[in-house]
Amino acid sequence: MAPLISIVVPTQEHRCESLCELVQSIAKQIANQSAVADLEVLVVCKPPSEIVKDSLERMNFGFVKYLSSSLGVNAARNTGISKSSGTWLYFLDDDVRLMNPRHFQNLNLLFSFEPQTRVW
Repeated sequence: MAPLISIVVPTQEHRCESLCELVQSIAKQIANQSAVADLEVLVVCKPPSEIVKDSLERMNFGFVKYLSSSLGVNAARNTGISKSSGTWLYFLDDDVRLMNPRHFQNLNLLFSFEPQTRVW
């Protein structure tokens, strides 16, 4: 079954530490709220980086997919969009930290009660 939310995160090798902190903050949301496990994170690195790929693999989160792009940040986002399988797309920068512990749970509730909702 396809995930409800596909999160697309463009990044670069020199931002690997910040990216890993973002992924950890998403993992905490999943651990705290089993209802939000219905998501995928598509990390698109520009340019391709073994350092980023290896760091994500060591974290061993099944919801994270590593992709690469040799073009700019917009092309990286488009790569994430083309490989996403979720009903909803959600874009995050690699330096974001999710402070609300119910962030994705709230989105799931919004989508379930208001399926016609469009998020811009």
